[in-house]
Amino acid sequence: MDDHAFHTDIFFDVDSTIVTFEGIDYLGEQKGVGEDVTRLTDLAMNGKLRMEQVFEEKINLVSPSKKELQTLSHIYLTNMTPGAEVVMEILTSLNKKVYLISGGFLDAILPLSRKLGLPKKNIFANRISFKADGKFDSLDMGNPLVTSQGKKTIISKLKIGKNAAFIGDGATDLTTASIVKTFIGFGGVAKRTSIREKAEHYITEKNLIPVLRYILTPQEKNYVIKSHPHIRRFFY
Repeated sequence: MDDHAFHTDIFFDVDSTIVTFEGIDYLGEQKGVGEDVTRLTDLAMNGKLRMEQVFEEKINLVSPSKKELQTLSHIYLTNMTPGAEVVMEILTSLNKKVYLISGGFLDAILPLSRKLGLPKKNIFANRISFKADGKFDSLDMGNPLVTSQGKKTIISKLKIGKNAAFIGDGATDLTTASIVKTFIGFGGVAKRTSIREKAEHYITEKNLIPVLRYILTPQEKNYVIKSHPHIRRFFY
């Protein structure tokens, strides 16, 4: 077995990785503050501002209601990155533990995770409390994911970095590179130069299947190619 390629735990970012857009930017567009929110997102994702500097400001601009997050969850389901469902099916069949770890909102992400066949305990995202009428009340500021190091903090607490891989597009994802075996930058949706320059591996295809090149052993790749011959081209 190629030990370097052996991974037991696979972490994925959600926005601009599992799905083809940034959820909070969509919410901003619906509130008429899309340009402001997108500007803040780009600054944070490209590492020009720390998450702590922009997250609370974005929440104040968006303040999503329960209904708005339900709408976002439906849009997530219809805008998955090509290959996402196939990758999840393959990793699950190989007995990998798959996680979603996102700076987005848990209420919007859970339906997506169910569609992908992932257990709730493997989903990490920001939690919002709502008022009795369903309007935004507050964000759980004790959640590590409101900080720029939040994803790294969560993986560290799980104590599984030795054989873990992380796939993501932004600066908060890149923080995990120091504690996982393999970090893969995903540029299939949003190409960020700062991530491409620092990532061990970087994918530009608009499809998630190429991540399998870097997280499977030769034996696992052979199994996948035989069982899924239609994706053979992504391995070469």
